[in-house]
Amino acid sequence: MIDNGIDSVLSQMRTMLAEGRVELPAQQLPSTPEAAPRAGFGTLLTDSINKVNEAQKAAGDLQDRFLQGDESVTLAQAMVAGQKSEISFQTLLQVRNRVVSAYEEIMRMPI
Repeated sequence: MIDNGIDSVLSQMRTMLAEGRVELPAQQLPSTPEAAPRAGFGTLLTDSINKVNEAQKAAGDLQDRFLQGDESVTLAQAMVAGQKSEISFQTLLQVRNRVVSAYEEIMRMPI
């Protein structure tokens, strides 16, 4: 049985995805939730993977700049960016584990 934990993780991923979107002007916003375009699971997962990749690249860039002596980057900034990218990667890994587990459970169901 799959618990509601994956729902909360997916909700967090949707929130992270929404933060990266460009806001539409008020007159272009859909009037009802049904009118809003819905992203499929594959699109959501691909976007999340890309966002994690970008976070890891940004963290690596900050760490490299700090190590090269760039005075505009502090140790705290480099460490926080590294931790954020690590947390986002671990979240993505757990979602993947839950999806694989759900798939295996569905495959074990009798027809």
